[in-house]
Amino acid sequence: AKEEILIGFVGNAYGRETWMAFLKAVARLNASHTLPPISIRVFGGGAGFPYRQPGLKVDDRGWQPAETMLRQIAATDFCYLQYWFDPARRRHAELSFPNKLETYLAAGRPVLFHGPDYAGVAATVRELDADPRHTFVHGDIGDASLVGRLLPGHDVVVNFAAETHVDRSITGPAVFLQTNV
Repeated sequence: AKEEILIGFVGNAYGRETWMAFLKAVARLNASHTLPPISIRVFGGGAGFPYRQPGLKVDDRGWQPAETMLRQIAATDFCYLQYWFDPARRRHAELSFPNKLETYLAAGRPVLFHGPDYAGVAATVRELDADPRHTFVHGDIGDASLVGRLLPGHDVVVNFAAETHVDRSITGPAVFLQTNV
């Protein structure tokens, strides 16, 4: 049995709300004791936002030489890449491509992408559909059994199910909490 799940994170976080939702979800999973304890290994300037909270172990490695960081990221179970859901940042999310994704892939780790389906990263992954090494699975990222069955043997995991638009979140918040958190 696995003693710990180790998540890698490099650089700065893009969007406080997305980052904090992820940290809260990890802390809730740790509190549930349904999985081995989850820790986050952070490289670079830190997440740029607070990441200390009850039930969350963060190993802040700071800036490291690239070779050292890649070796240590390669020792994680998967890496986390989040993007903005804020409609004001939509154009940026559509047109940018984060260097940290290249770092994660160079380290040979699966990637959990937590961002909107219109982001440039998501568009790039969709272009891979013709590649036989690429598999798209439509499922619930909150279904631990499904995710546990699918992760082995895959290099990248992307969650396209995120909900957006603040006005809809006010009139119907339940779907946002279920899908995005």
